[in-house]
Amino acid sequence: MVASSSSSRLDRAQSEGVNLVNDALTARVVTVLRDAGVESVLLKGASVRRWLYEGDERRSDDVDLLVSGRDRAAIETGLTAAGLRYLGPSALGRGRPHRQLWEHPETTIVLELHESLTGIGVSDEQAWDVLSQRTEEFTLAGTRVAMLDAPARTLHLALHAAQHGRESERTLEDLRRGLERLPEGTWSEAATLAVRLQALPAFVSGLTLAPGGTDLVRRLALETTEPVDVALRAATAPPGSQGLAWLMALPGATAKARFLVRALVPSRVFMRAWDPLARRGTPGLALAYLRRPVWLLRHLPAAVQAWRRANRRGR
Repeated sequence: MVASSSSSRLDRAQSEGVNLVNDALTARVVTVLRDAGVESVLLKGASVRRWLYEGDERRSDDVDLLVSGRDRAAIETGLTAAGLRYLGPSALGRGRPHRQLWEHPETTIVLELHESLTGIGVSDEQAWDVLSQRTEEFTLAGTRVAMLDAPARTLHLALHAAQHGRESERTLEDLRRGLERLPEGTWSEAATLAVRLQALPAFVSGLTLAPGGTDLVRRLALETTEPVDVALRAATAPPGSQGLAWLMALPGATAKARFLVRALVPSRVFMRAWDPLARRGTPGLALAYLRRPVWLLRHLPAAVQAWRRANRRGR
């Protein structure tokens, strides 16, 4: 019992230390962006910890901000001048919300800049125009930081769960706490926002992953079909499944051929974000390109099976 208590205190102390560093970096990045004329909205991190947790139960290992794609040039200038290193986009894919990955060299904390939320069907520009108006401010490390308001944060709980599926314990714990602690009226407002953003399928899919979520869907009378890409994410499908779903959804052989070329030979920026080996100079980048087709072929059988299951589930 004593050893268990000591371990718990050590874990809590480690989380406190990590969160302090994370919050300080978040505040610094928000300030850098604001000075560059860029609005940003904090996703997760302190905005979730202070909302659904006591103390530092939830550890924040990276920084997630929602930004507008219209500000990419200003973002690059500001973050580069502040010493952050650009890693590249997060993924390829038709309709995938654009996301940039940056790294803070001193702490190695990764900064993810989202231009929308996975599961939202409207354009990134439309998503920003709606969500940037659904914010409130709080003070973090002495800095004014914007976060989503309660209904929009609630929407994100379900969308984030649908994005990562059953294997992400922390994401599911966020959702479970939200279902236990938030009033049904807030969930109803979140559902209305989901409809406005064409995110209802992912919202419903995410809710059903946690205890009580299916009952809430029934009480709110949320009826929808589940697209293949949403079903794949919620099922924590194997690598390559999403890409296969995007490929099969493309109209015509020409569009499919172009997608395959991009998948086999992505940009150097993408490769450096996808494979750490590609960051080790020209030889490492060349080796990463050589092993990408092998990686795709190795994961193809499982991806095909998952895609077929998701197709049957979505009908």
